[in-house]
Amino acid sequence: MKSFVFGVLLATVALVVAIAGHGAETRASSPAFNAVQLGHAVGHAAARSDEITVRFKHAASAPAILSLNLQHGVSVTGTGRSSGTQRLRLLPGADIEAALAAYRASPLVAEAGPAHDASILGTPNDPWFSYQWDMESSDGGMWADGAWDLATHHGQGSVVAVIDTGVAYEDYNGSLNGQSQNFKRAPDLAGTSFVSPWDFANNDSHANDDHGHGTHVTGTIAQTTNNNYGAAGVAYQATIMPLKAMDYKGEGSDVNIAEAIHYAVDHNADVINMSLGWPGSGAPDANGIVCSDIVGLNEALDYAYQHGVVVVAAAGNESATTVVCPAAYPSVIAVAATRFDTQAAFYSNSGSAVDIAAPGGDPYVDQNGDGYGDGILQETFCFDPDSLLSFNLYGSFCGVFNVGTSMASPHVAGTAALLLGENGSLTPDEVRTYIESTARDAGASGRDSIYGAGLLDAAGAVASLLGVPKPVPTPFPGLDAPTGLTAAALSTSRIDLAWRDNATNETAYQVERSTDGLNFSQIVLLGANASSYSNTNLAAATTFTYRVRAVNGSHHSPYSNIASAATQPAPAPPSGLTATTVSSSRIDLHWTDNATNEAAFKVERSTDGVNFIQAAILVANSTSYSNTNLTSSTAYTYRVRAYEGPNYSAFSNTAAATTQPTPAAPTGLTATAISSSRIDLAWTDNAGNEAGFKIERSIDGVNFSQVGTAPVNATAFSNTNLPPATVYTYRVRAYDGPNNSLYSNNASATTQPAPAAPTNLTVTAASTSRIDLKWTDNATNEAGFRIERSPDGATFSQIALVGANVTAYSNTGLTASTTFTYRVRAYEGPNNSAYSNAATATTQSAPAAPTSLTATAITSSRIDLSWTDNSTNEAGFTVERSTNGGVSFLQIGSLAANVTRYSNTNLTAGAGYSYRVRAYEGSNYSAYSNTAAATTLPPPAAPGN
Repeated sequence: MKSFVFGVLLATVALVVAIAGHGAETRASSPAFNAVQLGHAVGHAAARSDEITVRFKHAASAPAILSLNLQHGVSVTGTGRSSGTQRLRLLPGADIEAALAAYRASPLVAEAGPAHDASILGTPNDPWFSYQWDMESSDGGMWADGAWDLATHHGQGSVVAVIDTGVAYEDYNGSLNGQSQNFKRAPDLAGTSFVSPWDFANNDSHANDDHGHGTHVTGTIAQTTNNNYGAAGVAYQATIMPLKAMDYKGEGSDVNIAEAIHYAVDHNADVINMSLGWPGSGAPDANGIVCSDIVGLNEALDYAYQHGVVVVAAAGNESATTVVCPAAYPSVIAVAATRFDTQAAFYSNSGSAVDIAAPGGDPYVDQNGDGYGDGILQETFCFDPDSLLSFNLYGSFCGVFNVGTSMASPHVAGTAALLLGENGSLTPDEVRTYIESTARDAGASGRDSIYGAGLLDAAGAVASLLGVPKPVPTPFPGLDAPTGLTAAALSTSRIDLAWRDNATNETAYQVERSTDGLNFSQIVLLGANASSYSNTNLAAATTFTYRVRAVNGSHHSPYSNIASAATQPAPAPPSGLTATTVSSSRIDLHWTDNATNEAAFKVERSTDGVNFIQAAILVANSTSYSNTNLTSSTAYTYRVRAYEGPNYSAFSNTAAATTQPTPAAPTGLTATAISSSRIDLAWTDNAGNEAGFKIERSIDGVNFSQVGTAPVNATAFSNTNLPPATVYTYRVRAYDGPNNSLYSNNASATTQPAPAAPTNLTVTAASTSRIDLKWTDNATNEAGFRIERSPDGATFSQIALVGANVTAYSNTGLTASTTFTYRVRAYEGPNNSAYSNAATATTQSAPAAPTSLTATAITSSRIDLSWTDNSTNEAGFTVERSTNGGVSFLQIGSLAANVTRYSNTNLTAGAGYSYRVRAYEGSNYSAYSNTAAATTLPPPAAPGN
């Protein structure tokens, strides 16, 4: 896919592929988007306060003019010799009105006014032609391809003067403000003819473009075409006269523009294009004359008309209802801008002065489905004017999508050149007539203020001149029209469309809608093979008419049949609304649901019965709502309405209710210390409408914070986990929703002291795995005791909790021959006593290992074991057996203390077994005995006969 710069002179978004130097093309793999500001609008209201423009009479001599200027102390900043105009800078602090009055009173002066600067307004084999929807024979195009079939001269013999920022028409080295400007000819203007260039800003014959606007405009008029490169131009055999009246910022003085018009006429131009204007201008003066405040302009335009030169200009990009100057002047063909779908562009000025509408584009839509915003494509510079100047980039060219009435105007100028190329004797009025009489009607029937005579039809204009039928475009293969379009209203805001997809080569489907059955506009562009669409967010009870067509790039099928449907009426309003007070913070609403097609209900509330705000959105079929978190003793008024999409029912009746008063305050609050960590509160509940109670606590009797809540009707609360011997002050209040009662009285209590520490801790080793502890209980308010142990006498960890009044504890599961240190403390809640004394004991040694183990086979299934018991502190013995010669053992028995024998039964006859024994106490074991082995006897012999 190609990439292009997309530069909008109003406010711009850009897509780029660079064409460097003299035509070497570099294609990017995907579009790169950059914000660019290429235009600077200078409004009509911003007339210069330090300069005036004066047009002198033809009889005024140069010495007389010089003398007059010296008399008023002005300096000349611009001179139009052909137009007789001068731009004069006043002395600092001079009164501009006084200066104008003085000049207007002089017999040398024809007219004088404040100085104003204008601003720019933003199928051949050429590879970019497929992106030039503006040229094609489509609804939104100008039908240039059809005109080319008829206008065999393609504009040859006509000269079009482009008064603009210059044109990239030559290789030339210049400079501006001390910075080099190495200009290059645009590659796609290589075959275009140029004549009589002039730069009115620098007063030389090198009208090179240092902005980009003029080159783009020129490309639309006469870009070299059928050269297997770039884009196409409307009258590509016409000759261009580059006239630079605008600087690199896109601004130009009234003197330079008037002088450029005179120059164009005097150098045999046939057509003048001015894609520029004074924003805010165009309104008639007290005498009904437009553009009279732009000194020298009207005289220059009259000069052009009187000499048979066609002048075309842009209508303006302000979305205003007045066409700007110079387009507003009667002899000028004023051009408005349209989009791909034939609708007026959002920025295009309208008004009675609009003569014709031509493609200007819209950067925010891609209605032709080519992957780019619908701008007007031509070749110009890749970069903005500041970058061009700063980095001397005048040799970098790109395909650029621009939009604006600036882009619409050259389509008409190019069409005028096509007509004059076929008949060079046509007058401006005749050219206008051919263009306007063949325009395709758009908008209101007949001439209107948006489209003028209608949409430009170059093929129709040329056909009318030549007296031949207008060519019929060749249908694009595979774009058969969709059929069987149906429209069904599903709700108040939704209509579903369905159609038969008959196309085989479409890239998209264009769906259009109309509210009058006549004027359609595109509402969506769907993907290929689409056959249905849901149109939502529609107005209720409204008839909409639809049509659909298949699209491939700038080509499209005929439209489908039209189909209409009326959206359902808005939902019926609810009725019977009631409001009932439930508490100090809650009002319940009920109503009758009369709608069958609502999506939901909206509940609105007011505190004054006049100004309502939305309180809730409820699902369809709802008939009730509880409004909570209200203010007590407050009157509220409610109303409800049903809605579906953007469509609403009327409101229900209003219903009002007043919330109950705030709950009554509790009284008789008492606080009682129950332990070192607990204080119990009690109070009298005086409220009948509370949701619960909030309990607050203070440690200084002044600053309170909430520590808990109690349920409705509660009269007591226990505050636990408190520190000992601490004074706390409490207060309580009832609440309902956000509404709180007054506080109760304050009540204070002091928690009991922490429990007394235990004393006389003793520890005794009772075995290899057990140590017994004993202590004296000195506390009377403990909840229990915490027992801690240390392996090193320094680092302790808690091993047990025992209940109140307990004075002993056995620590079991210990390791033999190990020293442990203990300490104990009493606790209650989070409060602990001091520790007891520490006490240490060492567990007994592990039991001694048994010896002299023997194993004797008694039968084929029994082996008896015996051993010597050498231990005095064992809890018992474990017996283990191996069936693999003593490699691995499994325990087969556990015996009591002092046992020295064991019989292993149910064994296999003739099998060998190995045994070992060890003593144990708790988790502590002796070493193993010796291993003893035996083989069971063979099985008994079978009895004989």
